[in-house]
Amino acid sequence: MLVYNSILEFTKYSFHKPTAITIGNFDGVHKGHYFLLENLAKQVKQRDLSTVLLTFKQNTKEILQVDTNIKLLHSQSEKTQYLSETGLVDYIIYEDFLSLKDISAQDFISDILIGKLNSKLIMLGANHKFGKNREGNFEFLQKNGIDLGFEVIKAELYQENGQVISSTFLRNKSI
Repeated sequence: MLVYNSILEFTKYSFHKPTAITIGNFDGVHKGHYFLLENLAKQVKQRDLSTVLLTFKQNTKEILQVDTNIKLLHSQSEKTQYLSETGLVDYIIYEDFLSLKDISAQDFISDILIGKLNSKLIMLGANHKFGKNREGNFEFLQKNGIDLGFEVIKAELYQENGQVISSTFLRNKSI
């Protein structure tokens, strides 16, 4: 697994085949994340794609002031270690969220996902939002995928005993 500190660094130093990508904070690597990555890996096996996890140096909720007191479950180095141990990710890109937050959803798709990351498969949660003012969502990606030639898959949520296992759930449980 190779780790890059920006999308620019990834495009500059990595000669890569088309990618399958998932995007998120991944502020704690837990059973929900393993489940998502295992599902992405199954999709990748059916195609000739590299697996990319695009995450952020900062928690996006903190930057957007949705929650300014977030307790991270893992540091960036811990996150890298745990993701490496899964064997499910070819590349991790840690991007500075501030460099992306004002890009429109349409430009994020065309310039970043397609132009820089060569994405052919994108797996996101149904409630994932992206782009300036969180204007992009799963349906927006699907519509663009048809026009731009990439596939979009909705990530299933991992549950135990009827409870969705997420970073928010785990943070609240530890309080």
